[in-house]
Amino acid sequence: MLLREGMAVNHKHVYRLYREERLAIRIRCSRRKIENWREDYNLRRPHSSLRYTPPAEFAKMQAEVTVFNTRMLEKGIQMPSPSPDLNPAETNDGD
Repeated sequence: MLLREGMAVNHKHVYRLYREERLAIRIRCSRRKIENWREDYNLRRPHSSLRYTPPAEFAKMQAEVTVFNTRMLEKGIQMPSPSPDLNPAETNDGD
């Protein structure tokens, strides 16, 4: 900020600008930290609900399975149902 010689400095204005700049820096830093956490959580961190694989790797595996199943269906080969131990929602609880 350039001041002319003999001009009074408005300290409140200067301090307000300083606070705004510091706030902007903290916001940018926070956004960067949140983005790093989001990438780690969504791409690299294993999730128990995905059989302890990272989401990106699980999505890749699912895409490969889908392509494989599509090719098998095009050839007329019916894929068997998944075994009950792989799909806990279909377990028989003794009814």
